[in-house]
Amino acid sequence: MSGRDAYATRIIRGVFTDTTIRVYQAYNNEIADAALKAQTFVEPWKSTRTTWIKPSMIWMGYRCGWGHKDKNQKRVLAIDMNLEGFYTLVKMASVHEGSSLKADKNPVVVQWDPERLLSESYDASESYTEKQPLTRSIQIGIKPGATDLFQKHIVAITDVTETFNAIYTLMEQKDIDGAKALLADEQKLPVPEDVYELLHMSSEIKKRPSAESSVGGAEAAAEAPVAEVETSTT
Repeated sequence: MSGRDAYATRIIRGVFTDTTIRVYQAYNNEIADAALKAQTFVEPWKSTRTTWIKPSMIWMGYRCGWGHKDKNQKRVLAIDMNLEGFYTLVKMASVHEGSSLKADKNPVVVQWDPERLLSESYDASESYTEKQPLTRSIQIGIKPGATDLFQKHIVAITDVTETFNAIYTLMEQKDIDGAKALLADEQKLPVPEDVYELLHMSSEIKKRPSAESSVGGAEAAAEAPVAEVETSTT
């Protein structure tokens, strides 16, 4: 694991069953309507582009502005995937640590961005969220070489735009409790040990070693600051 966030938790949270896991993506009306009708991704969706999926509902809300960012992220889709297929995809991944995505040869790329929470600062420019730098949220980029495999493991596609729009409206009205009530009940996903190691996962926030020789003497170690890299696109 790189030093930039060696002190942050990296676990997968989401809505899942024994056989499926839900991920999110936002699209324009044309792509969303076609996908909902076919229950898979078809034209005008382009398999030649990297597709970023996210198990975190609130991170999807942040990225697409709860469906209000622009016309190309107006519709939010919940994609239920076969869980074994999800694991197959992430086993093909490399963990992106700040180098060029284009230079990465793996068909799937994973990056860990700061998780978000709904914020009582009610800042619309941050999609009414705030960063949680000591908690990382997984983003999975599926490159053209893996899109067929991704599609093969789609179980269902559901339009959840109405819920996302409702959260936005409630936050506009400064009703954070009402907005929280609409968030999905996301839990920690148990993952196979090989996936845990491959994705550089960590379930505990680590502390810096005691700085006995530093100015101020022997004090309790502080939580390390975490560099924040957010380079994924929807």
